[in-house]
Amino acid sequence: PYELWNINNFIQYVNLAFNNLTGQIPDEICSIFFASNFNFTNNQICPPYTSCIENIVGQQDTSNCP
Repeated sequence: PYELWNINNFIQYVNLAFNNLTGQIPDEICSIFFASNFNFTNNQICPPYTSCIENIVGQQDTSNCP
């Protein structure tokens, strides 16, 4: 959900791996200073990936992406 990107900066690590997440990651994630502490691997997140996370998005199943 969009509200996830509005979380307070006290969280140090967010593991979203293996959650069947779909769609795209909004550019607003880049405003979170700890974006590199996210784990998005093994979901169904579609490219294009925003520049701040393109190296950490990990393996994705993009077979259903437009």
